[in-house]
Amino acid sequence: MHKSELLHIAPVDFLPFPNPCHKELGRVTLDLAHCRDEIDYWRQLARTDVVTGLSNRLAFHEDLAEYTADVEHDTRRRVGVGFIDLDEFKNANDRYGHDYGDEILKLTAVTLRQSVSQYGMLYRTGGDEFAILFQRVKMLRNDPEGNMLRYATDLEESLSSAYSESSLRRQGLKIGASIAIVRSIVGESSGSILKRADDAMYKRKRTKTSSQ
Repeated sequence: MHKSELLHIAPVDFLPFPNPCHKELGRVTLDLAHCRDEIDYWRQLARTDVVTGLSNRLAFHEDLAEYTADVEHDTRRRVGVGFIDLDEFKNANDRYGHDYGDEILKLTAVTLRQSVSQYGMLYRTGGDEFAILFQRVKMLRNDPEGNMLRYATDLEESLSSAYSESSLRRQGLKIGASIAIVRSIVGESSGSILKRADDAMYKRKRTKTSSQ
């Protein structure tokens, strides 16, 4: 073919339609992204307490197990667990109804979260029970037993003050809390930590009862 003939060859016309496989792949990608969003939404919903908006018991146990595994062999890190039981909550529910009880739970969540958020996460684990997962426990390194007791006492006092100063206050009803905090031992399992936290709560409640 001569050079002059090459100059007169018409350009190839490509089809204006995109590859149908590309369109199908794009649809599949969007569907997968939508599925991931749906899964994330339902997982978050399953881990959230509907009354207070806090993370719930499922989230607490999952987070505790994950964090305990992370620090299991690290001698520089510890897990702190706090259990919180409200005082007089059953009487409040029985006397004034569940809507009133829900307002107490919301007040408790707001009050405790203000203090707890700088150290870790607050959960409502059911009924009148809350839990704290301390992920930054520098305050527990020196004199941990004394610091934990003081911190728990401060939380109890702040909650009692919040209730007594709120519109929820009722004559003859004294809402407060019993709070116990434990610090993990190197290599300790999450189950063992929970057992010690339960024991500490029982001791705390017994001490408060005997002092009244």
